Amino acid sequence: WEHLTIRNIGFSDAAEAFFIMSGIAAGIAYSPAIGRWMSGELRLWDAMAPLWRRAWQLYIVHIVLTVAAIGLYAWAADTFVRSEFRVMHNLALLYDQTGAAMAGLVTLGYQIGYVNILPSYTVLLLAGPALIAAVLYAPRTTLAVAGAFWLYAGATRLTIPNHPGGGGWFFNPLTWQFIFVIGLAIGVRHRKDERLVRTSPILFKLALGLLLFIFAWRYVPGLGSFMNHKMAQLGGLGLPSNITTHNKSMLALPRLVHILALVYVLSCLPVVTRICAHRYAAPLRLMGRRPAGRSRTQTAAAKAARPDQSRGPARRGDHRQFHSVNKPVSAMTERPPDAQTCPAIGFSLRPRPPISEKQWK
Repeated sequence: WEHLTIRNIGFSDAAEAFFIMSGIAAGIAYSPAIGRWMSGELRLWDAMAPLWRRAWQLYIVHIVLTVAAIGLYAWAADTFVRSEFRVMHNLALLYDQTGAAMAGLVTLGYQIGYVNILPSYTVLLLAGPALIAAVLYAPRTTLAVAGAFWLYAGATRLTIPNHPGGGGWFFNPLTWQFIFVIGLAIGVRHRKDERLVRTSPILFKLALGLLLFIFAWRYVPGLGSFMNHKMAQLGGLGLPSNITTHNKSMLALPRLVHILALVYVLSCLPVVTRICAHRYAAPLRLMGRRPAGRSRTQTAAAKAARPDQSRGPARRGDHRQFHSVNKPVSAMTERPPDAQTCPAIGFSLRPRPPISEKQWK
């Protein structure tokens, strides 16, 4: 399955897609209530309660998935006599510091590998009422502040600390908030039947060219090493690491730029909307209406498959085979009633007239 994900065509992967689409869905589903509160038509609690209830649901799902994963690995360690199942994916802390790890599980300070995306999303949903209100009141300023905070948090490595074990959350919500806020702005604009970024042949060609360059960066011999060396040189000059590396935890610039270019290109292609609205895509739309159950099933299945596939000699990198399954792209997002087309295209969700051939010239 990993070979069918976007990580094979660039720097970003399902995690970036998850956060931007989650922001889009949250903007579509929750912005009307926040807007009514801002205009005095609704109480504050009535506007923010749906977001916080969703955050609580995600918290419970995260705990259940983590406990299930711990149980599966403990079973695999005994059944297949493989001691590494007790140490991989940060599981060693559970056996070495059981009390602290159990407390950390409740406070989200202890997270195991591949079951660690929902805590960050939960935090962002808790902040969702304020973020949506800011986007409704001053979208450009909000995006600028979110971008500046992304840069500051990445440069200073500001994060939420893990306990026990030290370090910080793998999906640092202080940096990943930027792509979530971008998604919120897209969703809010969609409620008004508008785009966040206008359709432009020039912008389309620039974004497509950037995607092709990133693809070449990954696969053309010599180009990748050259570009990475230049980025390392920029790092040596003092530029922040979230600018000059591919650090996933800090949502490094190359990953951010790739997903935004990809979203823009897809949003400009009418064929994407037609495919998403096709009757053969109905099962996928049905899955989108029941994301919570799908997420639990996918993650549990992936964790169950991981020990099973490792009964033979351990091979470096085997755990990656189910990496994409553990990050359901649209998991845990509310599906608003009017989202009839594919939200994955991001900048615009409704069909747009195709740009004429003359306009492209």
